[in-house]
Amino acid sequence: KYGVPPIINKLTSRNVSTVIINLKDDNGFVYFPSEVVEEDAIGQDINVTKVFIDKAHEEGLRVFAALSCFRDPITVGDHPEWCQVDNEDKRSEEWVCPLNDEYKEYLLNLTADVLGYDIDGVVLSDCGYAGGDYCFCDLCKRGFWNGTGIDPGKVDLTNRYSLNTQKWFEWRATMVTDFLVSFCKHVKKIEPEITIGAKMQNPFDDYYPAGYEREEIASLVEL
Repeated sequence: KYGVPPIINKLTSRNVSTVIINLKDDNGFVYFPSEVVEEDAIGQDINVTKVFIDKAHEEGLRVFAALSCFRDPITVGDHPEWCQVDNEDKRSEEWVCPLNDEYKEYLLNLTADVLGYDIDGVVLSDCGYAGGDYCFCDLCKRGFWNGTGIDPGKVDLTNRYSLNTQKWFEWRATMVTDFLVSFCKHVKKIEPEITIGAKMQNPFDDYYPAGYEREEIASLVEL
């Protein structure tokens, strides 16, 4: 109602030291003007993100940018062929396949724009899969076949402990880790001193649902 300064004042009065702000949320909206995106959540009239970051730094707050990765309903709506697919051929309305090179290039280009702001860190979320029964799109099935020599049709999700199923979950988790490796290299090349964090959904689950190799991811990020 009264703009950015009262928000910053309330935070500092409560001894907050770091603020994490959405710059790309899990709806796919981007909260700053960028030529990379077709549509954003704020329009082009005022860059409230820059106003917020500048005021926060004036008051001694650190600012981290939060970026939702593969959960992006806007992109799925624009490019339904990019979506994750489950083992019964049901297409996700929210999640993009982690193997889609065009989308990953979009994320990296968008992140480069984010790093143009005076931020102190980047926090990634939604870096994996919609669930344990995703992603069986043609791209992933072909990638699994080429990578392991195993027919994806022989993966039985009802038997988690079969060799083919174990290989399937290991392979898909590796795809997530590979993306995070490339993301972290991309960020550090632009801003070597910036802090990178990863937010894990269902943090106490094993790697089957989302595809997180937690020890590998922990070795890549600071938070």
